[in-house]
Amino acid sequence: SGEEERLTIGAWGQLLEAGLSDSGGSARGKGRAAPEAGGSVHLLSCHKAKGLEWDAVILPFFHRPVGFIASRYPKVYAGRSGEGPGVTIDRDDLRSLAVRARNEETDRLLYVAATRARETLLLIDDAGFFPSHSGSFADHLGVGSGEGNEAVWAQLPGTAGCDDALREVGETASPEATAAKGNRFETVLIECARKRVTAGIRRVIPSSLAEEGDSEEMDRVEPEGRLGHEFPDESIAGGSGAAYGNWWHGMMDAAPWDAGLEGWRAHALGTLADSPDPDRGDREIERFAASGCAGMLFAAGVAVRTETPLLWRADTSLAYEGLIDLVMHDPAGGRWTVIDWKTDRVDDNPAQGLIRRYGPQIRAYRDAIRAICGPETRAWIYSTVTGELIPVDD
Repeated sequence: SGEEERLTIGAWGQLLEAGLSDSGGSARGKGRAAPEAGGSVHLLSCHKAKGLEWDAVILPFFHRPVGFIASRYPKVYAGRSGEGPGVTIDRDDLRSLAVRARNEETDRLLYVAATRARETLLLIDDAGFFPSHSGSFADHLGVGSGEGNEAVWAQLPGTAGCDDALREVGETASPEATAAKGNRFETVLIECARKRVTAGIRRVIPSSLAEEGDSEEMDRVEPEGRLGHEFPDESIAGGSGAAYGNWWHGMMDAAPWDAGLEGWRAHALGTLADSPDPDRGDREIERFAASGCAGMLFAAGVAVRTETPLLWRADTSLAYEGLIDLVMHDPAGGRWTVIDWKTDRVDDNPAQGLIRRYGPQIRAYRDAIRAICGPETRAWIYSTVTGELIPVDD
């Protein structure tokens, strides 16, 4: 290391720069590019996986205690809500602060590790390998024997074992078969690995089902694209069409839906300064206010929720996770309504164009709400360009 070689800070910096140049770029750039390479397996710590993602992630050592190094120095700590920072040298206080810090760090590590998968996350049930589970991810989630989430853990889909197949190979007796046993073991293990990977639940983000279009006419870059990231301030890129769509969705998400139509209009007009196209925004605000969609959403007694989070297991191998623009419930009729805002500019037959592009996405939302809340669920696309409420049928 630089310290062992007694390098100056300047010399160490030059050595680091040379090393990065040899590796073909910055450490961060290299790390982000690595998951895109096909036909490879990446072994990383939870810390190193931060900011990266893969189609499938295997999380081993789920029941192994997470280790931390305790500090022997006086502890400066951030106060809880309403409290200022402080410092302590008291042993009991240090022990309490250490437990609190370990719990918070375990929270962060578990969140990072469990959200790296785009589609499939496999958790290894390795409880039998560790005599103590205290301080492990499993302990943190309370999935151990006799704990609150034991039943939830038991209901997760398991994978078929390979013991019988391996035992059959091991019992081979003939000399020819014995010579080929090594290759057969390898083949069986590969097949078992494939079966176990495909036995997991595949995670699908509904917005990924939408048909791709020109970036200038597309509605927006869906916030669902941020699912699985732990950086709340991460920017959403996109062209001018996406920028307008992001503004419209943000404005509707923050709207005071219980303040009536005039309260909504005042809020919407107050955000025009933030719109990338204020003239268009003004026209489409008034178009919405006069639409049947507004009449439905501001009807007496209905409940409206925006950017509604969704996690629905469609079957034994598929789960949908996303954010629904708006969900409305009419208690009087027991009906649920899903509405998705679309600001796309579609030239030929806007209704058919939007249904063709976004139908699979919206049907996934509808099917999820229908399964969770009840059969009386309908889904619509609202086009800000035409002011039309377009039904999404089966």
